[in-house]
Amino acid sequence: MLRSLYTGVAGLKSHQIDLDVIANNIANVNTPGFKASRVLFAELLNQTLKEAQAPAENRGGINPSQVGMGVGVAGIDLLMGQGPIQPTGIPSDLAILGEGFFALQDYRGATVLTRNGAFQLDAQGYFVHRGSGYRLMGWKVDTSGKVDRGAPPKALQLDLGARAPRATTKVVYEGNLDANVQTGETSRVAPSVIVYDQLGRAHELTLGFTRGSGNEWTVTVKYDGVDAGGSPFTITFDQNGQLTTGAQLSVQVDTGGGNTQTIQLDLTRLTQYAQADTVYASSQDGSSGGELEAVVVDPEGNVIGQYSNNERYVLGQLALATVVNPAGLSKEPGSVFRTTANSGSVHWGTAGSANVGQIEAQALEMSNVDLAQEFANMIVAQRGFQANTRVITTTDDVLQEIVNLRR
Repeated sequence: MLRSLYTGVAGLKSHQIDLDVIANNIANVNTPGFKASRVLFAELLNQTLKEAQAPAENRGGINPSQVGMGVGVAGIDLLMGQGPIQPTGIPSDLAILGEGFFALQDYRGATVLTRNGAFQLDAQGYFVHRGSGYRLMGWKVDTSGKVDRGAPPKALQLDLGARAPRATTKVVYEGNLDANVQTGETSRVAPSVIVYDQLGRAHELTLGFTRGSGNEWTVTVKYDGVDAGGSPFTITFDQNGQLTTGAQLSVQVDTGGGNTQTIQLDLTRLTQYAQADTVYASSQDGSSGGELEAVVVDPEGNVIGQYSNNERYVLGQLALATVVNPAGLSKEPGSVFRTTANSGSVHWGTAGSANVGQIEAQALEMSNVDLAQEFANMIVAQRGFQANTRVITTTDDVLQEIVNLRR
């Protein structure tokens, strides 16, 4: 007699849970990296009043007679669809375009995941997740400056110190020497380039080209206006204008205090055509010392330091994680997820690799909550709750009538 009362209560409880989930979705409509949830209902156990009977020779078949015992929550699904990307202009804000999660190391050293890319760089060189305080994981560079992915990623600590100066060891030249220049004449170009000594001091290295006999040229090298050791040199081109001898030259220069520096001059890319003189220094490998001015992240997750000497160095690379079943992750505060028995274990990758999206810097992935849909869901849940209250009040009226039978 009280089935309807129990059924109504079950309906109230289920729809209240639905409203709880909807309310949480709406509350987090502006939370970066938030993933909405949805409630799935399922009918509870049915009580069979009469079993089904098969048709007989003189009697038709009878369907079963069953009374439902209400509704329950079959599950609360995590909706992992991509949220909208919102530019922020903050270099430490990161968003993933596609699959994958940022990996964080929690206070116990365990790995947790997030799509909330709001980070800040602390004084120790760690990217700290603003939602949880956990540290972003990745790989550091080795002594050669290359990212070392030979070991599992860990909390990525960047070297925020100044860069020591690097003495120039090689200068590369490109361009053309005019074949129309006469013997004894000097080329119209005298390419100069700034090179650096061991202390990071800048010096001017200048080349001069004088036409010799045939396809020979005499190359003079000056270091701050003084002839460099080893200069002059002779280089030779063939009849097709290609350099045949003197492609690699080496000079010794006095950097002061009795110190010398050897600089290699790479002329491999020079030609001799009947065209204008265009020789120039395309690159040199030295630099002055520099202070770190900014840290940026490229689409592949490389963390790049920008220094006051206009140099850029890779400081590390962010690790992105994937799991087989993202909907099986467990939510934690701060838009953080932890793996469960049904999510699968973490698989490591880098931005832009197979099954992993790229990173967009100075942007955040916002909540994937559809506010209009949530309002519609809220109205439906409210109506369901109200309808179940009517079932309870009606059942109560029936019980009251039964009580009144004794009067």
